Amino acid sequence: NAGTSGGGGPIIDVAAGGQVTVAGQSTSDMLGLTGGAGKLVSTARLGGAIYADASAAPTNPTVALTHVSVFGNSAADDAGAMYLAGVASATLTTSQVHANTSAGGVGGVFVEAGGALTCTGAAGTSTLLGIYDNTGLTDGGVYLERGGPSDASFTANTCDFGTILGGNTNKFGAGPTYTNQDVFAENGGSGTGYHFNANDRTVSCTNGACTPFP
Repeated sequence: NAGTSGGGGPIIDVAAGGQVTVAGQSTSDMLGLTGGAGKLVSTARLGGAIYADASAAPTNPTVALTHVSVFGNSAADDAGAMYLAGVASATLTTSQVHANTSAGGVGGVFVEAGGALTCTGAAGTSTLLGIYDNTGLTDGGVYLERGGPSDASFTANTCDFGTILGGNTNKFGAGPTYTNQDVFAENGGSGTGYHFNANDRTVSCTNGACTPFP
């Protein structure tokens, strides 16, 4: 169900137990997922391009993207690019999540407690491969929820997050002033925001913290 337009909803809607694999040709010839507007869940629009639902058995839904560019999507309430519900998981391999927006939550990816997100780029490439230039109200790049069966986790392997000088950072705020932030990890009643301001970054985030940092 992958395409270039969401048609008023998400481009990819993964039901419980679903396994979706999407691949482009190469990092110079990526498959684009753009124009998604999120899935209507109760009264909220979530996951502009991709919504993965783990609210029911039998197995955990998975999303695997290789040589895919997820850009120009929006979700009014949360997760401009992708929403991983419950124990859903997603892997980004030499792919891009960029220029996505949310007026109510994180511009990039929301990972519910129990879910997992992995981003693997390629060191030293001129093409940005990772999660960058996403804009939300409460967080820029990735939001990790804590609680439930286990905390949400995020693993980055040589993942690009953009740089301030390049003007392609993840950021949040109501505008016109924004705060640069790549990951927000919930911890108890609050949480910690992380801005890596770097490319080719390797980091692990779980239990409400990201290491190593900075």
